[in-house]
Amino acid sequence: MMKVAISWSGGKDSTWTLHKLKQDPEVEVVCLITALVDRSDSVILTMLHRRLIRMQAESLGLPLREFHARKTDPAGEYFELPSRLISTLIAEGVTHVAFGDISNQDTRKSREANLADTGLEPLFPLWGRDDHELAREIAAGGVKAIIVAVDPQRLDPGVLGRQFDGKFTHALPTEVDWCGEDEEFQTFVYDSPDFTIPLALMPGSRARHGKKWVLELFPEKA
Repeated sequence: MMKVAISWSGGKDSTWTLHKLKQDPEVEVVCLITALVDRSDSVILTMLHRRLIRMQAESLGLPLREFHARKTDPAGEYFELPSRLISTLIAEGVTHVAFGDISNQDTRKSREANLADTGLEPLFPLWGRDDHELAREIAAGGVKAIIVAVDPQRLDPGVLGRQFDGKFTHALPTEVDWCGEDEEFQTFVYDSPDFTIPLALMPGSRARHGKKWVLELFPEKA
């Protein structure tokens, strides 16, 4: 049996990767792995606070392994798993690390190089899927997500806060990947078939972080 750790951004692709793996009787999902911006509490892809990722992990009933990472330019948002984390995963019996990448060859090659000769094997359950087909499958499969980050050179920041659904994807410009694989946008999932309870969230303000516009999210007060 494969014991798998999942690279976890909190978005729709990592959520669907988890869902697909949980359908495989030969797979045991051991934990989630989240990269934070160096010396901060922000998740590297979305700039959301780590408490939101922890809320997801709690609803999923899975341990969360966090680490700080610096982004590297050649592959955009790619990040390396540090040797200390790799050692911890191996000690916990993990055999594979799964990623939600779909088509970015540079990112895939970098991840494979990072894990080469470590004893951990990379998995890419969504690799090669058509973006239109996959986007429809994710939305129809019960994943509920909010658009929380966009590249304003590729997409209007006015879409921040919208639901990731058919209405959203069909309105995208033709050059934008429906799954945001080229970093046009990122999502945050507040419910899925694998959540024990949906997350109650409140939108905050919009802000510029580097090249992105992002939407703050906060736990809804009781």
